[in-house]
Amino acid sequence: MKTAGGIALATVAQSLPAWPAREPSGPDAPIRVAVFLDPSFPSVGITIDRQTLQESLTDLDAEFIDANALESRLLTTNFDLFLNPYGSAFPKAAFASISGFLLGGGGWVNLGGVPFSIPVHKTQDGWAQETPQTAYHKQLGITQAFPVSTGEVASYQPNPGLEWTRGLSGE
Repeated sequence: MKTAGGIALATVAQSLPAWPAREPSGPDAPIRVAVFLDPSFPSVGITIDRQTLQESLTDLDAEFIDANALESRLLTTNFDLFLNPYGSAFPKAAFASISGFLLGGGGWVNLGGVPFSIPVHKTQDGWAQETPQTAYHKQLGITQAFPVSTGEVASYQPNPGLEWTRGLSGE
């Protein structure tokens, strides 16, 4: 994940053919990424550290924000892409802001797990996970999620017919 996943994340996010054009910042401006990061937030299905995320996002304009900032700053005027590195877990109080960002044209990368299936809320003692559920991801049109084993993947090969995959070789 540290090498291949980082390369895939940065390369795919910058070169997807469906990526919306951004005129105000200019065509050469780096993609603005809101990375949700809270050291006390529970990760479900994946563990990735800040350094790995920073290395993966080197060529992007990445800002690490907490759950409060997700609620107040996650807007398409501030960011182009939302990255959730906590697998299935997400801050429940920020779901309206996250879904509004996505419905407003913002991009999204979810690392690991089943996206938006474990709401997490703030308590006096920190964060508390709720029961896994489908209600949130169904609101976004995600009806199914299946695990994919990568244990036997030795290398990544770009698809010569898709220009945006050329940077995914993992080398």
